[in-house]
Amino acid sequence: MEEIIIYTDGACKNNPGPGGYAAIIFDKDQKKGIKGGAYDTTNNIMELTAVLEALKWVLSSSLLFKENNNVHVKVHSDSNYVVNAINNNWIKTWEEKGWKNSGGDVKNQELWEEMLYLLDKFNQITFIKVKGHSTDKYNNLCDKYASEEAEKFKEKKEAEETKEYIEKEERQSDTIASLVIENSKLKNKIRLLEEEINNLKK
Repeated sequence: MEEIIIYTDGACKNNPGPGGYAAIIFDKDQKKGIKGGAYDTTNNIMELTAVLEALKWVLSSSLLFKENNNVHVKVHSDSNYVVNAINNNWIKTWEEKGWKNSGGDVKNQELWEEMLYLLDKFNQITFIKVKGHSTDKYNNLCDKYASEEAEKFKEKKEAEETKEYIEKEERQSDTIASLVIENSKLKNKIRLLEEEINNLKK
């Protein structure tokens, strides 16, 4: 049986903070890379997003899947959060319990709901836990790309924050300048009024 092989990873600076995700997909004779990120996110959200984006690509663009939707999809991830939730069927248990677990509301419910929707589109899909930061070449590549995306969004966020700070300082400077001008005008009016009063006294 033919297979579609997927590797995914997510990364986050400070967690929560700027983050990135990446996926590598082996589909017939082609290798597809996917990556992206967000300004304010978490590591778990990025891990989930990497898998979601990879599965969406398979559904929309995979040559193998278009030829035969019985193709076996194998997803490799170093995220216990993702792999355990699916392989241990936690995700369906959460759904049955109204998205509640022992800790209260299940975090990232919308992403898990999207995951359930996508999983139903595949006849054969397996999630495989790999060891992160180890000897798995493609997991390491995904980690590299995800980390680069997280750093890129971190730099963008810092640049935007710096720009906002400068613009705020400029607005404050403009306000102070306006107040100084208004104060000068007011002092001039008071001086003229005082001169008029003095003239009337003469």
